[in-house]
Amino acid sequence: MTWLWKVPDMRTRVAFARRNAPGDIFTQIARFIVYYLSSLLIFVLRPVDYLGRSIFKVAFYMGTVIGFFYVFGLLFFMLLSALWIPFWGLLVGSSWLWLRQAWTRPILLLPGMALSLALTIILMLVPDPEKHPKYVTIAQEWPLTWNLWYPPLVYFEEHNIWDPDVNPYEADRLFNVQKSQRQVATERDSQPS
Repeated sequence: MTWLWKVPDMRTRVAFARRNAPGDIFTQIARFIVYYLSSLLIFVLRPVDYLGRSIFKVAFYMGTVIGFFYVFGLLFFMLLSALWIPFWGLLVGSSWLWLRQAWTRPILLLPGMALSLALTIILMLVPDPEKHPKYVTIAQEWPLTWNLWYPPLVYFEEHNIWDPDVNPYEADRLFNVQKSQRQVATERDSQPS
């Protein structure tokens, strides 16, 4: 999952995740500290983010005229995306553990907050002109990150979202329906006439 992920219902996902967050003291401490410190970091780094994206936008579009720079820009962002994936996995994985196993919360509190704040800084410094501005919410809302990235089925039912591009459960259901239809057709074709 890269910073190009354009989820159309991020604000609704955040509201749902907050409303359904665990109410223990560790979660409240983590949410308070991470949210306010990352909000401060986002505020301070916003000019750097804007400047970096603007410079790379100009360089990238001018690079389309000179093919070498265009290819170099694509390779640079591919490398950044590849480096991001393990950190994103740690962020989402620690959130999944936090939400599923209450006993891990005291253990994950400090490392998770540090990881979230570090990734907030990294996301603000990525100079990709196509970066979705709301993607930093993924790090800012830790330990609720898992429910932003992969909300439970109840979320989609509650908000009546059946678009397979947004709802992974609907996409899975459609895939399984198509798969079972192919199996029935294959079995029907394989039977002797």
